[in-house]
Amino acid sequence: MPEEFERELGRVSDRLRTLGPRWARRDLAADAVPLAAVRAALQQLEDLSADGRGEGRRAVPELAPHALADQVVVLAGEASAAGRSAAARDVLVGLRHALP
Repeated sequence: MPEEFERELGRVSDRLRTLGPRWARRDLAADAVPLAAVRAALQQLEDLSADGRGEGRRAVPELAPHALADQVVVLAGEASAAGRSAAARDVLVGLRHALP
């Protein structure tokens, strides 16, 4: 995996390891916007992976907030393995900027 991709993946997954459990413990309307951004980014990563493999797209299951960091690591890794590292990095950068 390219260095820039790995760096962004580390930044985002570290942030989600902090935010996910916080979101799971509380039910605040303010958390809905960044949580929606995470779910949208996860779907984008899955779509990149499917497109790179030449397969049909599938919906990403909504896991509990405390599992989001692991989910982003898996889906970003799949996108990278499918030859979409640069596009996946761009998704991760956008997500990082959307997180509080």
